[in-house]
Amino acid sequence: MNEFCCVKKKNNRERGQHGITLIALVVTLIVLLILAGTSIAMLTGENGIISQAQNAKNNSVKAEIEEKIKIAVTASRTNEEVKIDLEELDKELRNEGFTNIEKKRTK
Repeated sequence: MNEFCCVKKKNNRERGQHGITLIALVVTLIVLLILAGTSIAMLTGENGIISQAQNAKNNSVKAEIEEKIKIAVTASRTNEEVKIDLEELDKELRNEGFTNIEKKRTK
């Protein structure tokens, strides 16, 4: 009978070591909240990943438009001269996808 008492006490000690304490849970939760807060700030901030991607997209679109204009200007030059045929430039710009072209003549 004496052996049974010792075994029972030993099992009680082992049970206390098998759980997660409330303090460990709270610390883990706080760490996760800090990580979530910094992740959201990095995504949506003024210099966040989303705004940087939008800026890169805008810069890419601008560069594409500039390149199309340069191609149209080069194609509209007549006889390897510096002069540009405006009718040919208009046609080339329309071929490159520019549809709202307003013609203004300078004196």
